[in-house]
Amino acid sequence: MRVFCDSCKHAHAILPDIIIPYSSYSLFFILFILGDAGLHTVEQLCEHFDVSEKQFHKWLTLWKSHMEQWLGMLDASETDNATFYRQLFLRDSFSAFSMDFIRLTACSFLQSHRNPVLTRPKNARYRQTSFSPDIFLF
Repeated sequence: MRVFCDSCKHAHAILPDIIIPYSSYSLFFILFILGDAGLHTVEQLCEHFDVSEKQFHKWLTLWKSHMEQWLGMLDASETDNATFYRQLFLRDSFSAFSMDFIRLTACSFLQSHRNPVLTRPKNARYRQTSFSPDIFLF
């Protein structure tokens, strides 16, 4: 969905929670692979899903980093990946988690970098605002 902003006069895309900005893979695809990591070897997963081992390890590193940011360093050290994975999927609303994570870190869950900072023109302002939709489809 795209919206037109009355302030800046530009169109902006509203991304659903399953899309990771600037990523070629969906959130649930990555989570599915990471969730199977304890059941299969890295080589088996990468071959089955046609993903490089380098990409898999990037996702795993990012997963651990974001888990630490969300839970805090102490809780993250006491929580294993499988427990955090279950907590993530047993939530009432993934959208609520997603929006809270954006507010906390200024990036989407499993997004590899923060959103760009606008440097030019100097009088322009860039601000990412997350919001709840007015209607719910499900």
